[in-house]
Amino acid sequence: MADEMLQVSQTLQTFLPENAFIEVRRLLKKGNLELLLERRYNDWLDSQGYSKSCENQDEKSHDREEIAAIIENLVQCAEPTIADEGDWDKEEMQKHKTQASAVLNICQLLLSTLLNKDNQVPVGTELTVDAVFKRFVLKKTCVCLVALCAVHMESHLWTSAASEALAHELVSMMCTNCHCSSIQDLLCGCLEVVPGVSNRVEENPSPNSLFPSGLFRHILDYLTPHFLKDNWKKFPLACQGLVWCTLQTKHPYVGEHFAKLMSPLLLLIDDYETENKTLGFKCLKHIIDNMNSAELQWYGRADVLFEASQRHIYTSDPFLVRSLHPCLLSILTVVEPSPKKPKFGRKTTKCDRLFQIILSSMEFESKIAMRKAYASHLQHFIEHMGITILRHFKRLLKVIFSYLEVSDYPDEEARLAVLDALKATMLQAWPRIPNHSSTILKSLLKLLVDATDSSPYLTVQAFEQLNQKTAECFVVLLRCCGKQVEDQLKELQGVGHKEVEECIEKVLQETGSGTNASVQIARQINVVT
Repeated sequence: MADEMLQVSQTLQTFLPENAFIEVRRLLKKGNLELLLERRYNDWLDSQGYSKSCENQDEKSHDREEIAAIIENLVQCAEPTIADEGDWDKEEMQKHKTQASAVLNICQLLLSTLLNKDNQVPVGTELTVDAVFKRFVLKKTCVCLVALCAVHMESHLWTSAASEALAHELVSMMCTNCHCSSIQDLLCGCLEVVPGVSNRVEENPSPNSLFPSGLFRHILDYLTPHFLKDNWKKFPLACQGLVWCTLQTKHPYVGEHFAKLMSPLLLLIDDYETENKTLGFKCLKHIIDNMNSAELQWYGRADVLFEASQRHIYTSDPFLVRSLHPCLLSILTVVEPSPKKPKFGRKTTKCDRLFQIILSSMEFESKIAMRKAYASHLQHFIEHMGITILRHFKRLLKVIFSYLEVSDYPDEEARLAVLDALKATMLQAWPRIPNHSSTILKSLLKLLVDATDSSPYLTVQAFEQLNQKTAECFVVLLRCCGKQVEDQLKELQGVGHKEVEECIEKVLQETGSGTNASVQIARQINVVT
C-alpha cells in the first residue's frame, strides 16, 4: 500500500507537519480512498505531461499545482456516480457518508495548514508557503470545495452530523480567506447595482477579493457536464448542490446566470421522480422571485416555464402540490397582468383556468394529506385573483364549507388554512357576502361547536388557533354585512353553549369598541374596495 500511495504521500509529506500527515493517511485508509486517489492523481500527472514540462516550471509553481490537484482529486473521489441509471441504495449512501466525512476532514486539514496567517511559513519538512501560493490553491480549489460542501450543508439521507459540521467549517474558512462576510457574498461577488437601471450590475472589486465577479458562475461551469440529458441521473448529488447554491444567490445576481440555469431546471421539473420535481419547483420559485419580470419574458422564457409547470397541476402527490402551487402563482405574476387590474375587460385568464382545476381536484379529494396540501395555498390564489374570484364564488364556498366539516386532528392544518381562505374570500368579494351570510354563519358555528366537542383530540395550539381564526371570520362577516349579522349573533348569546357564547361576546365587543383587530379588518376591506 505504501508503494501504491508513493506519489501522493511524497507530495503531502513535503506540505504537512508530521502529525497532520499521519492523520491524513489514517483518514484515507478509513474512507478506502488510497487507491482511488492515487489512481486519479497519477492520471492527472499524465494528463499534465509533468515528465516533460516540469523542467520549464519553477519548483514553487510545480508544488502549488500538485497541492491543488490533490484537493481537486480528493473531492472527485467523494462524488458518487451511478452506473447505468441504477438506484442509489443504502449501501452506496453509507459509503458516501464515510468517504465524504473523510474527504472534508482531509481538506480541512490541508486548508488550515495552507492558510496559516504568517507568510513564508515552512509547513512541512521542505515546502514553504507564501501569499501567492495560498491565493493560487484557493482559486483552484474553492469551486469544487463549495460544490462538495453544498450537498452537506443541510441534513439529508447521505449526510452525517460530522460531514455537516465539517462542511460549515470549510465554507466559513473559505469565506474568511476570500475576504467575504458570507457564502452569499462569495457566490455573488463584489458587484453593485447601477442606480436607476433595473437589474444592471457593475463590478466594484475589493482589492482583497479572490472572486470579484462571484463564484457562482464557476460552480455552474463546474456542474454543467453533470447536467447533460443523457447522463445527469448518474450524478445523484449534482442537483442538490446546484439548487443549494442557487438558493443562496439573490436579486439582482440571479438574472445573469438564468440562461445556464434553465436547462437543469427543465430536466428536474420534467423528471418522473417526485423528489427531483419538488427540488426543481423550489429552485424555480426562488429564481422567479429574484429576477426582473421583463427579463424572464425575453425569448418566451416565462411561457416555457409556465407550460412546463402547469402540466403537473393534476398530480396526486401532496409534497409536489406544496411546491408546485406557490411556484405557479409566482409564474402567473410574470406571464399575465394582475387579475386585480381592470385591463382588457377582465377577460378569463390562465389563473382562472388553473383555479378551476384546483377547485375540481379539491372538491373530489378524500385523502387527508392531499386536502392539507391543497388548502395550504388556497388563500394565496384568492388574494392573487382579487375581485375576479367572483367567477368561481359559489363553487369556492362549497369547497370551503366541505373542508370545514372534516377534521384532520390533531393539528387541524387543513381547517386552519381554509379559515384563512374564507377570510380572504370575504375581504376580496365583500359585495356578495350579504347574500351568503347565513350559510357562512352556520358553517362557522358548526365548526366552533365541533372543535369544542373534539378538543380532547386536538393539540392545545390547534384548538386555540381554530377559535381565534373563527372569531376573525365572524368579525369580517359582521363588517361586511352589518346589522343583518349583528342581530343574528345577538340572538345566539343565550344559546346555552359556553364556547359559542364567549366567542360571540368577544366578536361583538371587538366590533363595537373598535379594537385593533376590528380596525385592521375594516382597513383591509377599504383597501380592497
